[in-house]
Amino acid sequence: APAAMLLLGVALSMVPAPRVRTAAIATVAALGAVTSPSVRMFIAQGRLLDWRTDDWRDAVAWFNQEPGHGTGAVLLRTTLIESGSDATGTGTGALDRAYALYPLRSLYRADAADDRLVPLDRARPAALDDGTLGRLSRDGAAWLVTGGSEEGEREAAAGICRQLQERSGRPWAVRASRSFGTVHVARLGPPG
Repeated sequence: APAAMLLLGVALSMVPAPRVRTAAIATVAALGAVTSPSVRMFIAQGRLLDWRTDDWRDAVAWFNQEPGHGTGAVLLRTTLIESGSDATGTGTGALDRAYALYPLRSLYRADAADDRLVPLDRARPAALDDGTLGRLSRDGAAWLVTGGSEEGEREAAAGICRQLQERSGRPWAVRASRSFGTVHVARLGPPG
């Protein structure tokens, strides 16, 4: 972007006629303002920057107060760009896992033992290994904490419930769910 602006400034300075140069500068400034995401947001919402809407603090607080939060695995999918498949145990190990679990282990600490926390692949959150599926089937309940869109959370929950139903032979569904901006917490288990 700085190189493009510099090139544009040089090109506009080469316009020989002062009135044409002024009109060209005004046209470029108007086009820049009309196409700027910050200007559109200022017009629509009255602010230049969009504040993040991922409320991990309230999501963790709600989880910690929910009945049954002390049982079942806690499956975590963050939108941290580095939390890919390496964090799920196929990569270099403890540092990747700690990074993937950071939202539940940093300032806002989830009331769950470390061995209950299961990081999910950011790109494929419903792709659970046999060990995790077996554990969830035995526990009979799980928590799903996701960052991102509600649609992504619903797809991940549906995929996980489908796998658990196939494995256990009994239906699984979302039993409770709450969103905190772009952070979603769901309790999964057999209905009833």
